[in-house]
Amino acid sequence: MNLLQRAAAPIKQTQEHLGPLAELAGAWVSHGYNMIAVPDHQNKQIFRLIVNATKQTPTFTP
Repeated sequence: MNLLQRAAAPIKQTQEHLGPLAELAGAWVSHGYNMIAVPDHQNKQIFRLIVNATKQTPTFTP
């Protein structure tokens, strides 16, 4: 008895209409930074930069 059954069309069939975007299916991880300039009244400066490390994990499904 096969317990692994797909309750939809085969993956290959559902991805045909996606063209080159079909290769995006799955989970992706990326690292980067974001930066923002904010007023710096405390130090009597025009602005200060705040830099944060980021991690994104987008998931694409067909």
